[in-house]
Amino acid sequence: MKWILFFLLSAPAILIAQNSSLSQQVTGNTGIIFERGLSWDDIKLKAKAEGKPIFMDCYATWCGPCKFMSQNIFTQKAVGDFMNKNFISVAVQMDRTAKDGEEIKKWYLDATSIGSTYFINEYPTYLYFGPDGQPLHRVVGATGSDPMSFIVKAREALDSNQQYYTGIEKSKLHLHDSVFLRHELMTALQLGDVKGSECLSNAYFDCIEDPFNVETINLIRYAMQSSQDRGFQFFLNNLSKLDSTLHEQGMAERTIGKIIENEEIAPLFRNSRSVINWSKIKETIMQKYLAANSAVIQTIYQAYEIDIVNKMLRGPLYHDSTSTPSWNRIVMQIKKKCLAYNPDSIIVMEKPRFYADRKLWSLCDRATIICLKKYGNKLDTYDLNSILWDLVFMRSNNPRLLSIGVKMARRMVPDLSDTIACRKSEVYNYMDTYANLLYKTGSKKQAILWEQGALRAVESNVRINRSDEVNLKTTITKMQNGERTWVGRTGGSEEFR
Repeated sequence: MKWILFFLLSAPAILIAQNSSLSQQVTGNTGIIFERGLSWDDIKLKAKAEGKPIFMDCYATWCGPCKFMSQNIFTQKAVGDFMNKNFISVAVQMDRTAKDGEEIKKWYLDATSIGSTYFINEYPTYLYFGPDGQPLHRVVGATGSDPMSFIVKAREALDSNQQYYTGIEKSKLHLHDSVFLRHELMTALQLGDVKGSECLSNAYFDCIEDPFNVETINLIRYAMQSSQDRGFQFFLNNLSKLDSTLHEQGMAERTIGKIIENEEIAPLFRNSRSVINWSKIKETIMQKYLAANSAVIQTIYQAYEIDIVNKMLRGPLYHDSTSTPSWNRIVMQIKKKCLAYNPDSIIVMEKPRFYADRKLWSLCDRATIICLKKYGNKLDTYDLNSILWDLVFMRSNNPRLLSIGVKMARRMVPDLSDTIACRKSEVYNYMDTYANLLYKTGSKKQAILWEQGALRAVESNVRINRSDEVNLKTTITKMQNGERTWVGRTGGSEEFR
C-alpha cells in the first residue's frame, strides 16, 4: 500500500529526471547536491580527498517511489543541510532507456557492476560507502513523506554500530553467536541482500543447537538461495519431519523443488537454443538429489510447467495485438522447445483469461465452458475458485456457463451442517463463490444461507482478515434487498458486460 501511495503522489507531478545534473538543478543549495560529470572512480577519489563517506541513490526511471523521494524529500532544506555536510552524493540510474543522455550512458558499466555486486533488485536502494570506497550501509525502499525519516536512516550510515555492511564484517568474529547471526540474517533478508543472507544463513545454521525449531526452520528457508547452502541438504534429508514440525504439508518439498528448478530448468529457458526434455531432466535430478521424493519431483514439474506458461505462452500472447492469436503456432513452438510435452491443458486454461483480458466476452464464455468441462475436475480448489469467481460469476451471464459453475462450486464446499469443515482456512472463500453463483442464477434463499455460513466461518476464525467479514455482511444485505452483488465487490470491480 505504501508503494501505491508513493506512486499516486508522484504521478500527477511533472516528472523530474533523477540523473545527477538535474538533481543539482532542482535542489540548488537547499536540497541534496548530487555530483555531476564524475565517474565512479572520480567520486571515490573526491570522497577520499575530503574525508567524507558516499551516499549513492540507486534508482530506476520507472520507479514511482524513486520519483517521490527525488521530488519531495531530496529537495528539502533539512535533508540537503544534513546530507551535503556529511556525504558526497551521487544518483545512479540502474536501468537503461532510449532517452538516456551521455552522462547516464557513461555510468552504464559501473551501474551494472554495482547492481551485480550489491544485488540491487528493489528500488530505490540507497548505498553508503566509506571515504575509502568500502561499503558501510544499505537502505531499501522509500522512507516515507517525513524528511526526518530519511535523515534518521542516513544517520545510521555514520554509526558503526548500525551500519549494515560493517555488521556483516563483524559476523566473522561472531561465528558461534547464534543470537548475533540471527539478527544480522534477518536484517539481510529485509534489505534484499542475497549474497549477505546466503553467507549469514550458512554461518547461522552451523552454530544453532536445534535446527528443528519453527522460527529457525522458517528463517533458513527464506534465506536459502542455492543447493550449495547448508540448509539445502538439511531440508532435503528431513522433508517429512520439517513438514510435520511446521504443520504445513509440502512446505519442505516446495522449498527444495523451487531451488532445484531454478538451477536445473530455468537456465534452459533462458537459452533460446536449448531443447528441454523433461524425462532426461527428471532422471538427472533423481540421480543428483537422491533424497528427492515424488512430491519434490512433482513440485519441480509444476514449476517447469509454470515456466512454459509464463515464458512460451503468455509472453507471445500478450505481445500479440490481435484478438485471434495463432494458437496452433504457439503450440508448435512449445512442442519444439519442450520435447514430449503436450500443451493442450495450459492452452485450454489460458484461452478464457486471454479473451477476458481483451474483453471478448462471448469467446471467453465458450472457452471457459470448454476449460471447465475438460479440466474442472482436475484443478485444485484454489485455481478452480479463481476461474469460477473471475470468469463465471463476475463476468458472465451465459445460463449454460453459470449452471456449470454452480455445479463445480458445490464440489468445493462441505455441507453447511459440517461446522468443522466449514471453518477450515479458505473454505469460506469457496462458500462465498458458491453463494454468489446461486444468487446470480436466481436461487436467492439458498444463496443467503450459504453466504451466512461463510460469514459464520469468518467470525469463528481469528486469523482471517476482518475486512472479509465486512464484505460478507455487505453481500448478505445486497442479496436480501435483491441488489446485484457482482458490482463493486472486492476481487473485481468491473461491471458485467
